[in-house]
Amino acid sequence: MKYFLIIILVLTPFLYASAKTFVLPKYLKNINQQTLTAQQSIVKYPQSTSWKVNNKSGFCFLAVDNCTQPSFISFQTEDAWQNIYAFYKANLLREGWSTASYMGTNVPNSIIFKTNSGCQVILARSVDILRNLGLKKSASVKYSFKITCT
Repeated sequence: MKYFLIIILVLTPFLYASAKTFVLPKYLKNINQQTLTAQQSIVKYPQSTSWKVNNKSGFCFLAVDNCTQPSFISFQTEDAWQNIYAFYKANLLREGWSTASYMGTNVPNSIIFKTNSGCQVILARSVDILRNLGLKKSASVKYSFKITCT
């Protein structure tokens, strides 16, 4: 038992250092420059009460060479989804993005924009069940972007 504990205490730092040196650099990917540029082109919603950008690294275990990390932007506002939808549709179309999304009789919860250069932006409205049930009184709604370029 004593030798087993000594072996574990000796091997654990060695395994940790090996993983940090050899495994993490291969599978831990940052967002690419094209995704960063696309993320920076998205204007802040004028009536947003918060604006958070998340460009964290992520793991890619499958298809490591073709893996791209997304960038995320989240914001909150009291404005209606129709206003956010119209604002970003007009802005991104003016910037050269395209979309096949439209508002018909049903109001969509997301809108997808694409470029010819392989970028995609998904703008989505969060669904807050507590708010929908009337158990949460906040008028502020959370929205998020997921930006990915290949």
